[in-house]
Amino acid sequence: MYVLELKFAIETAKGAGEILRKHFGAIEPDKPRDAVKGLLSIADLESDKYICDKIEEVYPLDSIISEERNPKEGNRRTWVIDPLDGTTNFTHGIPDFVIYIALA
Repeated sequence: MYVLELKFAIETAKGAGEILRKHFGAIEPDKPRDAVKGLLSIADLESDKYICDKIEEVYPLDSIISEERNPKEGNRRTWVIDPLDGTTNFTHGIPDFVIYIALA
């Protein structure tokens, strides 16, 4: 039923993964955040921008909820993203992190 959206999410995650790969092992946390939200790095922000830009380009009527920005309200479905889950590992050179892209 959502074959096109799944293919889109996979390709978008791969593109965001290339951004993360570029920064992996060469980045320090950019901004400290509180204990609940954890760390924020430039990699988080670049990955988030890439993913949200792709969603807005292909599915402009959909909403977006991202960990790194204010929600974008739409009138259709909602994309839920975490552009870099595992920032602590990422910034310490530990290769245990993921990109989440979900459609609700």
